[in-house]
Amino acid sequence: TWMNNLNRLRRCTVVSAMLFLFGVMAAPTASGSITGTTTRPADLGPNRAIKADVTASSFLAAGYEPWNAVDGTLEVFEWVTVADVSNAWLEIDLGQTYRITHIGYKSRTEQINWVTRFTVSFDGANTQDCTVDAAAQTEYQYYDIPDIDARIIRWEAVEGGLHTGAWDIGVYYIVSSTGTTDPPIELGPNLLQGA
Repeated sequence: TWMNNLNRLRRCTVVSAMLFLFGVMAAPTASGSITGTTTRPADLGPNRAIKADVTASSFLAAGYEPWNAVDGTLEVFEWVTVADVSNAWLEIDLGQTYRITHIGYKSRTEQINWVTRFTVSFDGANTQDCTVDAAAQTEYQYYDIPDIDARIIRWEAVEGGLHTGAWDIGVYYIVSSTGTTDPPIELGPNLLQGA
């Protein structure tokens, strides 16, 4: 009896481990892999990632901090990780929810550090796989993702080299029909009314 119970426990543990592994290996994706393009989309909205709050897996040293990936420039400063591609991630907090339409990415310039594939997840779900166009590896590329509402965007390297990172990561959103680039600000009561 105790031996039967032990065997049942072993079978349950094996099945649980298999389900866990299957779940890790079969992460949900919004769709198939999207390959980047260097052609700026005509309908591209503003890049909300510029100067957004960021956290990252690591950074190599002073001058290679994660906020360099969202400074809006493609020169001078970049984000560089301590670890290899298997541990590189950057999380961007947009401050509020936006309708995201495109992701932008420019890899580091040295071939040994290139990221050739990455994923982007939105508020901890809806992971999108993205492939860097090898013919334009060192150029800024745009990824036309299925439109999604999100506040937290997590970029993770999947394939690449040593000390991965980014010159720039962009998060583009839809501009409202009123032409404003950000959601309207709610104003407080007019204290001068009736004065």
